[in-house]
Amino acid sequence: MPDMEGIETIMAIRRLDPRVPVIAYSGGGRLGPEGYLDVAMKIGASRTFTKPLVLAELLGAVRELLGGTAGWE
Repeated sequence: MPDMEGIETIMAIRRLDPRVPVIAYSGGGRLGPEGYLDVAMKIGASRTFTKPLVLAELLGAVRELLGGTAGWE
């Protein structure tokens, strides 16, 4: 991300509105994907995934977090 890293972005979203669902995903970075994603969950990510993403799992999480499947079929 050009201006902000993912953890900073999650913290900023949480400050603005803690109800907004956040999905974090990582393929590595300084902490490795597991370390990064553990931190992401602790600061408020709703769901986390490691790369490569499995599209069906991501879509399932989006549906769940948005409260249903209407309009997503």
